[in-house]
Amino acid sequence: MNNLERFNEIYNKMTPEELTGLTLRPQDLRLEVIPILQQELINRRLNKEAMSLTNFLVSTKEKSRFNDLSVDELKQLVKERLESGESIESIKIDLNDDGINVYNLITDEVKLKEKALDYIMHLKEEGLDENEIDTKLQDTLSIGKEDSEMLKVQLRKNGKYNLIFGYSITAILLLVMMVSLSVGGSISIGTIIVLALGVWRIYRGYEQLKK
Repeated sequence: MNNLERFNEIYNKMTPEELTGLTLRPQDLRLEVIPILQQELINRRLNKEAMSLTNFLVSTKEKSRFNDLSVDELKQLVKERLESGESIESIKIDLNDDGINVYNLITDEVKLKEKALDYIMHLKEEGLDENEIDTKLQDTLSIGKEDSEMLKVQLRKNGKYNLIFGYSITAILLLVMMVSLSVGGSISIGTIIVLALGVWRIYRGYEQLKK
């Protein structure tokens, strides 16, 4: 008699209550003996209990699938589910059951993107051309050509935003300062700090748009 046949005999001798008790903690059972237990439950017409084991096996298989995925594959999975209209909370609950924190995945991706954008700026300041930047991104951050182009587009968008924001805030503050001085008022330190921020945004914007 092999090991699995022994389980068949054991389950056959158990009472319905004992069999039902086993289904309450399926995680304690060996996966290969669950079908034997299910068959015994079905023979006793305990179909509800047998179905609960089926649900457990399906859940276990799904969790195993998540655990087998790489970080990049998990990020792609989250992206596809979000694009399909599923809420982030639903995805979070699903992945959390398998010990995966969806917010950590998203945060890590954002951090990598910010790091890559800063790195591109640094490479531009060093005078590297587009092809050299692509090579550096691939070698240093494992970012391919397609993702590199998307980052450059995002960098240019950031540059345009910084220019618009910088010029707007600078123009408004200069106007306020002129009016204030014309009526004998003074200029506060806070105003000077915000004006400096506007000028810095203009400088940053030009740097980000630099070819």
